[in-house]
Amino acid sequence: MCSILNRTVTVFFLGLFLISSGHLFADPGELPENLRREVMNRFPGSTITEISYEIWQGKRVIEVELLSADGTRYELFFSRSGELIKLEKEDGLPLLGGDLRLGIAGRFERDPYKGTRGEYELVPFLDYENGPLEIRAYDGLELSVQMTEIWNCSVSLVSTVSLEPGYDPDDAHELKGMNELHTLFGSGLEIRMDRNGVEYSLEFLQELSGEHSGHELEFQIAYPIVFADCHIDPGISFTWLSNKTVEYFYGVDFIEATDTRPEYHPTADYELELAVRLTKNLWKNLSAVALLEFETFGAEITDSPLIDSDQEFSAVGGLIYSF
Repeated sequence: MCSILNRTVTVFFLGLFLISSGHLFADPGELPENLRREVMNRFPGSTITEISYEIWQGKRVIEVELLSADGTRYELFFSRSGELIKLEKEDGLPLLGGDLRLGIAGRFERDPYKGTRGEYELVPFLDYENGPLEIRAYDGLELSVQMTEIWNCSVSLVSTVSLEPGYDPDDAHELKGMNELHTLFGSGLEIRMDRNGVEYSLEFLQELSGEHSGHELEFQIAYPIVFADCHIDPGISFTWLSNKTVEYFYGVDFIEATDTRPEYHPTADYELELAVRLTKNLWKNLSAVALLEFETFGAEITDSPLIDSDQEFSAVGGLIYSF
């Protein structure tokens, strides 16, 4: 128990250090007043929808996305000194509109279940944004629709599909006889807020497919920064899992119990994850991406007879094309 607590505390403070260290490199924050005046002079009555730091032709730039008074979307790039170096109309995809990113990546993953080994696999990546709608596909599928904005926080309705949750009984001899886990469907709400360049999110999900009818609550902090011509996105998340959720993934029913796998019924617990994503533009709309994720668990999970490690690790590397 002590070692688990020590690892959890270490991961938590390491995550906070990585996130807070972003202030040493870049602070997207609010748009400087001189640039705001430049934007409003060019596009009177427009609404600025997003401000971020980007890499463009090997240079760090401030990207401003806006919606003009006539409903047209524009993208502007400013140099760090305030010079406008790019202005273009965002036409989006033909017919559909919006922005689409597609990619393919190789992933190595070591999960905590007994008898399992590190696995290599190819995984697709999709990210589509069109106004309040966003669709993401990586480890499953997530659809979110922004419903409203309250006190500088966006509130979105979220729906998820988890295609391969947890373990497969065929993955290891130690898991033989366990009930097969099925595709999960969930829905809930997500609240997001950006403050001084730091991104906060709180997401509640309820499982709706009837597999376990549990729920989870995730709090995440991220700080996107630009350093050495790369996007670096460190983040830390804390997820509370209800007792039904923990039971589904880590519990052992009476009929599943064996001499070496006793019956086990855990209660609610948590997962703590530290992740760092690096993105570098290679050529025009083609970028390379790398992702490292480290996850540790609470005692109710690590005490399960299905588990032989109190941590999970994955590494991903691939290519993404932006349309």
